[in-house]
Amino acid sequence: MRIGGQRVAAKRFTGLRTGPPNDQTPVFVPVHIQLDADGTLDVVYNGAKVYDNFGIPYAPIAGNFGLGSGTAELTAAIRANHWFDDMTIATTTVGAGPVLLSALPLGTSVRPDAVIEVQVENLGGATVQVQFDSQTVQHQTSTSGTVTTITYDPPGALTPGSTHNVTVTYGGKSLTWGFTVLNATIIPGSFAVASNTVDTATSGFKVRVHQLDTAAAGGNTFQRAEDQLAGKLGPNVADLSQANPDGTFDKQLINMEQDGAEAGFFNATEGHADETIPGIPGSVGNTDNIAMEVRGYLELAKGVYTFGLVSDDNARLTIGPDPRDATAAKVIDVTIGTATSTVLVDADGIYPFRVVWAEGQGGANLELWTVTPTGTRILLNDRATAGHVKVYRQLKAGIQTPPYISLAKPTPGDVNVTTIPKIELAITEESTQVNQASIKLFLNGIQAALAPGDISKIGNVTTIRYTVSIPLPPKSEQRIRLEFADSAGQNVAREYTFTTGSGAIVAGFAGAQWDFDNGNLAATLGHDLQYIDGTLASRYQFGTTTQFGIPDIGGKAARVIHIPWNDDAEADANGVIFKRLGLRVNHGLGANGGSLTNKLNQYTLIMDQLWGTDGPKNFGSILQTHDLGNPTDGDMF
Repeated sequence: MRIGGQRVAAKRFTGLRTGPPNDQTPVFVPVHIQLDADGTLDVVYNGAKVYDNFGIPYAPIAGNFGLGSGTAELTAAIRANHWFDDMTIATTTVGAGPVLLSALPLGTSVRPDAVIEVQVENLGGATVQVQFDSQTVQHQTSTSGTVTTITYDPPGALTPGSTHNVTVTYGGKSLTWGFTVLNATIIPGSFAVASNTVDTATSGFKVRVHQLDTAAAGGNTFQRAEDQLAGKLGPNVADLSQANPDGTFDKQLINMEQDGAEAGFFNATEGHADETIPGIPGSVGNTDNIAMEVRGYLELAKGVYTFGLVSDDNARLTIGPDPRDATAAKVIDVTIGTATSTVLVDADGIYPFRVVWAEGQGGANLELWTVTPTGTRILLNDRATAGHVKVYRQLKAGIQTPPYISLAKPTPGDVNVTTIPKIELAITEESTQVNQASIKLFLNGIQAALAPGDISKIGNVTTIRYTVSIPLPPKSEQRIRLEFADSAGQNVAREYTFTTGSGAIVAGFAGAQWDFDNGNLAATLGHDLQYIDGTLASRYQFGTTTQFGIPDIGGKAARVIHIPWNDDAEADANGVIFKRLGLRVNHGLGANGGSLTNKLNQYTLIMDQLWGTDGPKNFGSILQTHDLGNPTDGDMF
């Protein structure tokens, strides 16, 4: 259910299909939808009450009815048709007395700083009462003409992910509805730098640009951009003739397009002409194969902020004590397009931030902005516009930054982690050095006993490797904390969480696992895999990611199977080959759940998969659970 584009509610129920599967013979069922003047909704589908007096709320307006029906596409070949018949629409005239016009907030992605606002027409002198989470609260009212606006501003910020209910009683009527606060990222006050270390006389951003003369292997990814910025993929051919001595550029706004053309929300038409990307084109004369880093210091007050960007191609925005730190908050991470993210800032302060942006080929642009509670976008550091967020370019001269965490495994926020993880943390030095004797590692508040061999250093990178000896509790949050001091006497502490999975695979595990470690289809646990056609076994290859020249899995070489692609015209004595390529899974598990009692209906399938470049449009089926006689079909593509 959506109102004004906002998702208000969703509900599963059985019996949606009116006829047998894959049968297009019309079978009709009665559907009843009723909006009541008290702002509630009833939906009855074939006798099942999907919604019963559900507060939406409803505002009576003149207009048209739009009706339609559809189901999710199961495959490219199977879709369901729909019919309407015997349709009746009855309207109810709104009588005298107060009429509800609107009620906010709505939906499942409400900002933590949301204000309750209800508008009622013809309230007159009737009394009003507001309850928030079943507690009567002190509200405010204002009247303009015949419309009365009732507001209540909950104290502080609402907890991310929390659900709330509101009841408004007005003139003998009442409306109850609920909403859910979005899971905003929390920016702790510890992420702020000391304000006296920031050069507040500098306005804007530091931008670093790197361009390759040819495309790098591995695709257009965040990691490719990081490696390119680090100089690992080749020399920088960007034009740095106008750059600062350190190779960076100073920018007041981030609103760029490769040719200075209009792109995104901010452009010359609305008053913010796009700039070109600094240093581009470089010596190769084109605008491709670019990596860019944007850094600055955000002046933020305690409260809620929504950050947004438009990017072509990918971009990642982080905020942290050092925004390069692996424990920094990942605010936005997008492969291309427009993205927003709401954060909850715990304390006033100046917060370092970083954007890593990458361009492969074709169009290229980037803009950074915030969104006000009323939906207005303002470019970061647009000091000519009221409500802007100030950005400072750099720290004061002579300020030494401590080393930062350049690698963290398991990664912050990771889920389904083994209960006996191998913890690996890397500390990279810049202006100061790590005091190795000061390094302390804590797991769930308990200090780990690090052996001398657990800490090593190569160049400017100190690495800590520690393997948990006693299995961690399954399916629970785990907290890692790392403490150390540097040569300048600065104490550094970083911590983050990850979540364990079900635990180690042991006897009694209801499932199967295949790792291909033995170079065949033998199962690590459970039933062995089978080729769909064993006569084609020689077409498959087993080996390591290194041998195949493909990316490692989780940063480490792994044994994999290569399943070939074949043109649909190739055939042998047994027929067309592509129809007989693939692996068959005999899971060996019994039926569970669902309406089809003879089927395995509830399961989890996890795969590490790399899709190759062969085949038409890089498109094909990954999983097929039915209609096995049709090899051009599938359930996941």
